[in-house]
Amino acid sequence: MKQITNITADSAQRHTILVGDKTIVLTLKFLEVASIWCFDIEYNGFSKYGFKLSLNVQHLNNYNLPFDFIIRDTTNTGIDPFQIDDFFSGRIEMYILEADDLLGLRGYSVAL
Repeated sequence: MKQITNITADSAQRHTILVGDKTIVLTLKFLEVASIWCFDIEYNGFSKYGFKLSLNVQHLNNYNLPFDFIIRDTTNTGIDPFQIDDFFSGRIEMYILEADDLLGLRGYSVAL
C-alpha cells in the first residue's frame, strides 16, 4: 500500500502511477455543487468514470484489477471528503493498494 502524496487543492487533477510496466491514469475531480470528490481511471485499455470517493471502500473491487484505491480520514470524523482542500490539508489521505495487498484481501492474485 502506497500513499498518493501529490494531491493538491485543485478541482481537476491528473496523476500518472506506474504499476509494473503499465501506467494508471487517475483523474481526480472536486464537484463543488455536490461537495464531493470523484475519480476516473484509465489502465491498459480499461476506462471507468465517475467513482465517488468514500471512506473505507475498495473502489475498484468489482473490476478484478491488480490495484485498487482507498481513502482514509486522519481526523477520525468518519466524514467523506467534502472540501476542496481535504487532501491538501491532510484530513484525507489516498492510497493505492497493489497486487500484494490485494492478494491478502481477496485471497487470489490478478495478473498485471
